[in-house]
Amino acid sequence: MRINCRGLTLIEVLMALMILMAVLSTTALVVQTSRQNSAQAAAVIDLLRPLPLILQQIRLQLRQDAPPQASGQGEVLGVSFNWNAQTLRFEAADSSAMTVEAGAQTRGQPRFRLYQVRLTLRAGQKERQYTFQELAWRPIELAPGV
Repeated sequence: MRINCRGLTLIEVLMALMILMAVLSTTALVVQTSRQNSAQAAAVIDLLRPLPLILQQIRLQLRQDAPPQASGQGEVLGVSFNWNAQTLRFEAADSSAMTVEAGAQTRGQPRFRLYQVRLTLRAGQKERQYTFQELAWRPIELAPGV
């Protein structure tokens, strides 16, 4: 009985080894890129985590008195921030209002202020800048005796 034994040639082994190395190097590159992207995403998440608290502080400060311009700085959850706000528009709710007593139209007093706010967040080496608009208003000033 004769057994037909045939082995792999050197060329076949080298080709299989080359394919295996290409797959391993591609996999290593994908893993390395995934780790870098994950680290960058974690840094952005850490930077943005206190953003709702920071925005609340800015709103409160702007709505206290609705000044023509304002700025501030601070630190929340390890993220330092600074901001400044400039008035874009300062107007009344509408262009005219009716007075109850006289039934006549009068010009409303400006009390609503639209701000352009620039906010800079910093945590470690990461820094981001944001620009947004915020609305604030002054309380209604009633006539004496009302």
